Amino acid sequence: MRLLAPLTVLSWYIAKTQAKAVFAHFMLGNSAEYSDNDWRNDIKLAQNAHIDAFALNMAHNEIFAGTLHKAFDNADKLDFKLFFSFDYAGNGSWPKQDTINLMNEYMNRSSYYHYDGKPFLSTFEGTTSPDWPEIKNVTNAFFVPDFSSIGPVAAANKSYVDGLFSWAAWPNGPTNLNTSADDAYRHALGDRPYMMPVSPWFYTNMPGFDKNWVWRGDDLWYDRWQQVISFQPEFVQIISWNDYGESHYIGPLHKNAYKAFDRGEAPFNYALGMPHDGWRTFLPYAIDQYKNPNSSIPIDEENVVSWYRLHPASACTTGGTTGNSRTQGQEEYKPSEIVADRIMYSALLNSTADVTVEIGKNKVNGAWDDVPEGGKGIYHGSVPFGQDGDVKVTISRGDKEIASISGKAITSKCSDKDKGFQSYNAWVGTSGAHGLNWAGKETALQLFRRNAKVYIASRSRSKYDDLTNEVFRSAINQDHDVERQEQFQFLELDLSSIESCVLAAQEFKLKERRLDVVIANAALSVAPCTLSRDGIEIQFATNDIIQSTSVLFNEARVIVVASHAHAMYKSSHPDTICFEDLKKEGRKRLESFQDVQEALQRYARSKLANVLFARTLSTRFRRLGYANVFVNSLNPGTIGTSSSTDSAAIPSWLSVITYPLVRVTSIPPKSGALTTLLLATSPEIPARKLHGRYFDVGPLAGKFWYGYSWDATERKMSKQAKNEELASQLWEWSFQSMMEAQRKMVRSGDVG
Repeated sequence: MRLLAPLTVLSWYIAKTQAKAVFAHFMLGNSAEYSDNDWRNDIKLAQNAHIDAFALNMAHNEIFAGTLHKAFDNADKLDFKLFFSFDYAGNGSWPKQDTINLMNEYMNRSSYYHYDGKPFLSTFEGTTSPDWPEIKNVTNAFFVPDFSSIGPVAAANKSYVDGLFSWAAWPNGPTNLNTSADDAYRHALGDRPYMMPVSPWFYTNMPGFDKNWVWRGDDLWYDRWQQVISFQPEFVQIISWNDYGESHYIGPLHKNAYKAFDRGEAPFNYALGMPHDGWRTFLPYAIDQYKNPNSSIPIDEENVVSWYRLHPASACTTGGTTGNSRTQGQEEYKPSEIVADRIMYSALLNSTADVTVEIGKNKVNGAWDDVPEGGKGIYHGSVPFGQDGDVKVTISRGDKEIASISGKAITSKCSDKDKGFQSYNAWVGTSGAHGLNWAGKETALQLFRRNAKVYIASRSRSKYDDLTNEVFRSAINQDHDVERQEQFQFLELDLSSIESCVLAAQEFKLKERRLDVVIANAALSVAPCTLSRDGIEIQFATNDIIQSTSVLFNEARVIVVASHAHAMYKSSHPDTICFEDLKKEGRKRLESFQDVQEALQRYARSKLANVLFARTLSTRFRRLGYANVFVNSLNPGTIGTSSSTDSAAIPSWLSVITYPLVRVTSIPPKSGALTTLLLATSPEIPARKLHGRYFDVGPLAGKFWYGYSWDATERKMSKQAKNEELASQLWEWSFQSMMEAQRKMVRSGDVG
């Protein structure tokens, strides 16, 4: 087992006037074109990562009109903190009065970070400036500068320094970073607080700024947080949130924030398509461990993060990049001596699990180099590249997959867009909640990628947040700049309640003037015979009747997700759905084989109703003159997580039978979304005037969306699904049920 670099842990548990805090170094110059939404997005992501504040790095003459106002206005609203870190190296020293004026303007804002009752102030260099004592005296600031160029002893000897920040976040040469520099700062500072730097990576190629070197990253992000947890500094500063030019960003990519590549005369944009958001995945856990070292931190979601370079070190040309830099007073090395050709992975787990890594067609069993004490926490390891090919990292226990990442390919060929140069930047990917890998998420992802505004209807705000976060993570892993979180909107909706559906429709009509596509995708399968809030058998209520409350405008499409199970419905009266049974409650648990058969029949009945509903709705729209409203139903295929079951009500013997069957017959979520996406977007639907049809997966849909052959093919419906009398009965029964629910709402005052 690999041991971390030696840690010096001192008995420094002194009573503090304020809790420990974690900051992220934010390059304000990269936010010149930020909108309010960009600021809100970044702040919310930082809050989700348990980051306490942004340290706003500001070079003189790099503050653009309105930038600071936007930053503080949005931080005020979101209860987030900011503080100034004046950069005296970028464009030279700041004029004293400019510094004082900015502090006076913003330090009393509710979002400005204070420590011990004083406004917090930092800097990048500025060791020779004579202005700091007066700036501190006028503003009453708590001053914690980075004076790394003169070392900890000389910096600590400056009487106006309240604490120090170190820039020594990367190792020197082909070694791993230890805490010797941190020890030196702590010793020099005595009782004054120390701000410890943490960074995941460093690579820059900007000749215009006289910068072109790489420092060892590899295991650094994992190692450094373990050191923080042991060392227990007063403050931690992550380098950085958005310094794309030095490749250590952990914030999202912003296409309007790449100006530094032009100013620095970079030969190519090595941040483009290289997301680092995955490095934030475990931050809440690591930060909570740092702040609460003696507490057990709960793990709500097990997942995995992986990072690696995309080319072996021997591939391509170096582009003049060196390992280390003489400009930093260091001995230079070949880059191949600094970086490791390995795929790094960390997993947050409640107990030990297996890790496998696939590169191309080669699958290897990984190992854990570091295991948390007690078995709960962050595990870490790596495997060598070995060959070119697509990368997949999977965490599992026995036959159960816990989490996986499908990452970018490793290749020995460097791209023309990179001018054939080696990029030493890292690609970082993360898994999400494994149970959310369903066709609905894939549908939302693809619509998001094509700039659609999507309302996610859910009874649970937390489930909505889980789903949208999953979509963003997937978009990030697939190289998309994620700046458009407002494309998603939450619509509270309980599909088992007609009242909830009516209220959701009313809310939507107040917000929007048009509706282009309705995707009615709700499923309960093999559920006990319980009743909905409206007294209707739960599967029927969820899968059919609620879908008839959709509110449409002139030109639209309605896609009803049904199933081939609709053809399995068998009734003693073929021309009826047995409506009298829909308001009868049965067993709370499925115990016998007969119970399961009856549950399957209830599911089949609800899916038959889906197909009948789609056909009838299509006919009625055309009769009313809405020829441009296209209503169709489909079978998405068998998807392992495509529908919900009441697991507590299902006997274990059924799970034993169905689990391997589903594994063999199921298709991946991407395939399960194909037909839905095609019916929602293809110009062929109006061109061929496809109304009231029933579709299955086939060759065209995959070509249309993903570039490979797979299409939506029209299928025959069951005889009952074509029964006009049955369709009419269902429509009338559904209509009367909704009218009854609405009358109750009127009486209760919920709707007029």
